[in-house]
Amino acid sequence: MADLVALEIGDDPEAWAALGFAADRGRAVLGGVALDLVGRQRGTGILGWTLGTAADAPSPGPPHPNGALALDHVVMTAADFEHTRDELVAAGLDLRRERDGLRDTRMAFFRAGPAIVELVGAPGGETRLWGLVAVVPSVDDPHPTLARHLGGPRDAVQPGRRIATVRASAGISTAVAFMTPRPERR
Repeated sequence: MADLVALEIGDDPEAWAALGFAADRGRAVLGGVALDLVGRQRGTGILGWTLGTAADAPSPGPPHPNGALALDHVVMTAADFEHTRDELVAAGLDLRRERDGLRDTRMAFFRAGPAIVELVGAPGGETRLWGLVAVVPSVDDPHPTLARHLGGPRDAVQPGRRIATVRASAGISTAVAFMTPRPERR
């Protein structure tokens, strides 16, 4: 099975550092996944990913001042849900389940090593890596570097978890949210 080992992100390292990520030479490591912050010259948002094996995972980086512990999941939208789902399976991602979400949205969840890939059907939209969710100890009492850029915390879909999204004031082009750990990991 394939592991997610890196995401290439079209944002400047300084913007992510201002959110409390420990970015060293354009890279922040989040729970075994490298976030390669390449600047906006090549585009915005999540530009691509690298799949590999656990042996390809980056070395752990320094702790993040914002308390981020891991990458919980990456969200991918798909104009052609079935085709994209089948491509992800062929690439070695472990399809765990499918379901219909809100407003007749189809969803599939894949294990990709340390993180989940959440595929969301977007008929008429585009197929792209849309955003990511990092795990932090608390979204109700976040680190000060993060607090001023977080929207209001709310209960997540997953029972026992809370989530808050990063506002545009953070100055990053990537959709990012922060979520509390799974209850059994606390």
